[in-house]
Amino acid sequence: MRSRMHKRLTISNPKVKYLFIAKIFVIVLLYIVLYFLLEEVYQRFNNVLQLEKDIETFASKNQETVFEINEITYFSSANAKPNDDIKKDWSIDISQFTDISFFISNPSNQIIKSLEIKDVEFYKTPSVRYTSFFL
Repeated sequence: MRSRMHKRLTISNPKVKYLFIAKIFVIVLLYIVLYFLLEEVYQRFNNVLQLEKDIETFASKNQETVFEINEITYFSSANAKPNDDIKKDWSIDISQFTDISFFISNPSNQIIKSLEIKDVEFYKTPSVRYTSFFL
């Protein structure tokens, strides 16, 4: 009886070992891929949380209204001078400028130490109030 049992224990199928090793390799590879995917999801989730915290701290600084812009007015003008360099009747230098006026109110009566206006975009075309043409 001992010899029969010994035979069964010593006989091994190499095909089964390679299949077992291949399964282990695929499982380890899948765990590695799952780890990197979960790490990517965690990083994105963490970035969103950090952005929300930054926005919340910025918004908490701006809860009180320091100033209000009540009105924006455009003052456009043009000028023409005769060009002395060229001796022709219709030779003139034309210049145009537009001033922008902001009417600011301070409802909380706080001191505004500095004010910077940049990246101004106009979506509505200003209406013309007075049109004059002189020769």
